[in-house]
Amino acid sequence: MTVDPSEAPAVAPEPEGGRERLGLRIAGSLLLVIGLGFGVLANLYLHSVAGASGTSFGPWTITPTIGPYAWATVGFGLFATLIGIGLWWVSRRQPKGPIGLPGASF
Repeated sequence: MTVDPSEAPAVAPEPEGGRERLGLRIAGSLLLVIGLGFGVLANLYLHSVAGASGTSFGPWTITPTIGPYAWATVGFGLFATLIGIGLWWVSRRQPKGPIGLPGASF
């Protein structure tokens, strides 16, 4: 029997009943940690504790003045935070259910 490879799926279909809620919560939490934690709070904290001549942090020198790169980082951090909050908000509207791994029987 000859089968046309373009009609056969490369991966077997997964069973119905996936749980998007968990994925949305994980993605939202990750964006909150990266956006608010690193992009905003850690960035502003490092600039506030930098000495008058600056502080070396790996290959970077952080000065007490907040320049355009730092403001851009804060902006991207706030944007990521808003997306994370949005993902959490969307996840609240998803049905609750057991956590299942892809391919596992529910």
